Amino acid sequence: MLKGVEDATISSLGGLPELLVDFNETLAQAKGLNISSMALDIRKAISGYEVTDFRYDGQEVSVEIRTSEDRLDNVKDLEK
Repeated sequence: MLKGVEDATISSLGGLPELLVDFNETLAQAKGLNISSMALDIRKAISGYEVTDFRYDGQEVSVEIRTSEDRLDNVKDLEK
């Protein structure tokens, strides 16, 4: 137990993988980058994002773009 911490609990969502990214804010700002934009880009690369919808045979179909699973084996793959 950590000193000064009371009633701490740990929760899990069925073992879903999680990636924690610690951005160097000073370096990002020096390069003209925005932390929020970088975080969103990482989320899009991993989880994908919807780019459009269209109708096909009377069904609405969502089109999503994401990085293929075989290209994201580990964190280092995000550097590519």
